Amino acid sequence: MNILRALLVTAVLLFVWSVTVRLLPPELDSAQTMWGSNLISAQDYLYGEIEAEDVVIVGSSLTENLLIREVAGRRVHNLGLGGQGVFDGLHLVAAASGQPGTVFIEMNVIIKEENAQFREVVLSPVANAVKLHLPVLRQRNQPVGVLKGLLFNKKARETVNANERKDRPISQISLGIKQKDYANPIPNDKLMGILRKLQRQVAELRQRGIRVVFFEAPVDPSLCSAPKAISIREGFHEIFPVDTFAYLHQPPCGGYQTTDGHHLGERSLARYSEWLRGEMEQLMK
Repeated sequence: MNILRALLVTAVLLFVWSVTVRLLPPELDSAQTMWGSNLISAQDYLYGEIEAEDVVIVGSSLTENLLIREVAGRRVHNLGLGGQGVFDGLHLVAAASGQPGTVFIEMNVIIKEENAQFREVVLSPVANAVKLHLPVLRQRNQPVGVLKGLLFNKKARETVNANERKDRPISQISLGIKQKDYANPIPNDKLMGILRKLQRQVAELRQRGIRVVFFEAPVDPSLCSAPKAISIREGFHEIFPVDTFAYLHQPPCGGYQTTDGHHLGERSLARYSEWLRGEMEQLMK
């Protein structure tokens, strides 16, 4: 009897929570950790409806907070993943039931290898089959995350007025670490190995009729022309020639401020998002 009562209570609670999550504002930020935020992005994409005109952005944490929801009337899916790279996002694009019309690939952190654990979790056939039909079990709808989002009024950053944004002072310690990292080019054999891997995935996208565009986000001015950045740029141009592939080249870095050498401050992020949206619209015409 106690087991039956427990099962009944569980069923009722699941039903009540299933109804509740349908009433939540879609812009509510229920992420509790970076890992959880990445899972939410992945699940939103895998379980959503992807239309042939849609746009996908894949990248790292430099890309995840871009304030771009729509471009030229096309919906934008942001698969910029904190602490991860473009390969994780490209796996999601390949695994989804629908396919977009255009994929924008961030160049900056291309040497970041895929996260095997993340891939195993988000592409699990059994888990996906369950969560596809039971949204209440998805990462976005975890009670603790939802409650935290509601209590602290955590909403998607797109809803914040750009005039209210400010760039906080840069961490000189973090910048110094980045400057040391960028002081040397990436060894050519390592870079070419990664770009050849990317080349195969890009070829698969193009065979499916998906347009691929490369873009480079602005970083601290001291890094933009550093040896590491130059080696990445030249490597891309060698594997993906500019006369064959579309690029949105990095804007002048002096117009933006970062918090650590890499990540844009809130005001700069809004400014770059506006610039990038305009460039994307021009390209897609």
